[in-house]
Amino acid sequence: MSAKSIQAAAADPLATGANPMTCGSTSRQMSPIQSSRYLHRGHLNGSQGVTPSLQDSERHRLDSINVFTRLRMSDLDAFPFLTDIASLAQRPDQVRGRQILMNDQRYRLSDTCFISPHAMLAPEFMAVGRGTYIAAYCMARGQLFIGSDCSINAYCDLHGLVIVGDNVRIGSHSTLAGQNHRFSDFSIPIRGQGTIRRGIVIDEDVWIGSRVVVLDGVRIGSHSVIGAGSVVTKSIPSYSVAAGNPARVIRDRRTSRSQSINAKCQLKELLNLCENASTQTLSLKSRYSDQSGSNLFLDSPSTIPTLRAQCDAIELALMLNIHDTFFNHGQLSGISSLLLDRQQPSTGIYAELGIDSAAGRISLADQGDRYNILAAAYALELAGVTIKYRAPRKISCFPVFCRHAKSRQWRQAAEFCIGD
Repeated sequence: MSAKSIQAAAADPLATGANPMTCGSTSRQMSPIQSSRYLHRGHLNGSQGVTPSLQDSERHRLDSINVFTRLRMSDLDAFPFLTDIASLAQRPDQVRGRQILMNDQRYRLSDTCFISPHAMLAPEFMAVGRGTYIAAYCMARGQLFIGSDCSINAYCDLHGLVIVGDNVRIGSHSTLAGQNHRFSDFSIPIRGQGTIRRGIVIDEDVWIGSRVVVLDGVRIGSHSVIGAGSVVTKSIPSYSVAAGNPARVIRDRRTSRSQSINAKCQLKELLNLCENASTQTLSLKSRYSDQSGSNLFLDSPSTIPTLRAQCDAIELALMLNIHDTFFNHGQLSGISSLLLDRQQPSTGIYAELGIDSAAGRISLADQGDRYNILAAAYALELAGVTIKYRAPRKISCFPVFCRHAKSRQWRQAAEFCIGD
C-alpha cells in the first residue's frame, strides 16, 4: 500500500476495506491494549480518530495517558445502543465497533449486544448473546460464553472458562475466576507450574452483587442471588440466597422471609426441646433402672422390668443422641440381644419378659403382643440390629396395624409380610 492509502486506512479502516485489527500494510495483529486504544481514539464516538493535524507533542501526551483514565459518561451507558432511542450517530458507532471485533475469529457477537470501547478484551474465544452489555473497564480473558440479556458492569474480571446463562446480572468489581494456579511443586515457582481450568457455570436468571469473587469449579444454580462481597468457593443450588466468605446459603427464595424466620424460630425451639429432653432423660435413668442388678429398665418405680421399657430406653437414648452417657458399658448390646432372644421363630412376635418365649401365652389376638412387634422392631433398627424372624402372613388381618407398619422405614428390615 502507498503512504497515502496507509494514512487513509489508519483514519478509517472500514471505509478502505483494510483489516482494522492489523497495522498498516503488515499482517501483524494488534495487541489487546492497542486494539482498545484504537477503538477509543475516535472509532466509536463518531469522529475519525486523532487527526494528523494534532501536534506531535499533544498526540504523545494522549498516548501516555492510561486508556482507563479517559472516560465519558456515555461510554458507560449501554442503553442508547440497545433501544430505539439511540441517535442516528450512536447507532453506526456501535455497529462499527462490533464489526471491528467480529473481524477477529475469536469473537461471536450478537447484532444487539454492547461492548464498551473501554473494555479490555483478550479472549481465547468469546461469544455474547442478544441484548447483553459489557461495561467500561471490564477485563475478559480465556473462553467466555455469555448468554442473552446479561449485564456485566464496570471493572468486572472474567477469565478462564466462564459460561453465563441468560438474564444474568453481575455487579461491578466482581471476579469470575474460571481457572486456578497449580502450586503443588515447591521446586518450581508457581508462575511456572501452569494452571488448571475446571470452569464456572452461572445458570439463568442469577444476580451477583458487587465485589463478588467466584472461584474455579463453582456452579451457581438458576434464580439465585449472591450477596455483595461474597467469596463463592462451592456450588450454590437453584433459588438460593447466599452470602459471606465463604458464601453459604441463607435461605431459599421460594420461601418468604417471614416463613424463613418462623422456621428458624421453630428450629431453635425444637433444639431447646431436645436439650431439655436429654437432660430430663438422663436425670430419670436412676429412677427407672432395675436396682436388682439385672441392668434393665422399668416402666415405673417399684415394678419389674418389661420388654416395652427396654425398647423405650433404646429409642430415647438413640434419638436424643445421649446413648454414650445413658447406657453403661455393654448395656445397649445386652438389651438388644435380649430383645432378639424374646422373638418366637414360629410367629415372629416378641414374648414379654418373664414369660417363656417357647411355651408361654403369646397370641396375635393380644393387643400387647402385637404392639411388642412394633416397639421391638423399631428399637432394634435404631440400634443397628437385624431382625431374625418375620411375622406371619395372617398379621394382615389387622388393617390399622398394617397401614401403620407399611409407613415405617424398618418394615423391610423386619421382613414383614403385610397383605398380598
